[in-house]
Amino acid sequence: MACIQKVVRKKGNVYRVYIKKVGFKRVSKTFDSKRLAVQFVNSIENDRKKLLAYSQSKTQTLLSLVIDKYLNNEYKGTRVNDERVKLNFWIKALGNKPIIDITTTDINEALSTLPVHLKNATINRYVAAISVVFSYALREYGLQVNPIRNIPSLPENNERIRFLSEAERTRLFIYFFHNKAS
Repeated sequence: MACIQKVVRKKGNVYRVYIKKVGFKRVSKTFDSKRLAVQFVNSIENDRKKLLAYSQSKTQTLLSLVIDKYLNNEYKGTRVNDERVKLNFWIKALGNKPIIDITTTDINEALSTLPVHLKNATINRYVAAISVVFSYALREYGLQVNPIRNIPSLPENNERIRFLSEAERTRLFIYFFHNKAS
């Protein structure tokens, strides 16, 4: 249920919106015009995700803090330094933004700043590192959407040219000539 209240101030009137729904924290926001207040009410009441975003204060936590808590409390891998390097990139790129405000566009823009000499596999590892942090934020901070889900993995070419060692070549020839004689 939403309520718009007119507030008289010395510098002019403003309109305060109160939105209260069962199971959500109360949302309060002030606007300079009644038209803007009505638009806000309509957009919030029609979009459950926006209501959740406005009603949950935990989601205003900065990405850098979420990454730090993830590394200290949740990360179970053996390559902490490798993970830290990847996540430090994300801290530099987006660390001062609240996690609720980070979009797929922000992620793509940050990825475009990676050095061009990096292979697709390495870029995919950077994406995977931040995706895990957003999954952690979904569980621990009530985040509703993982913006990484909309980013496709880049194709990886893990092909390599390999030459047989002397011992492998000898075994191959023995096997080949032994089966040919039979």
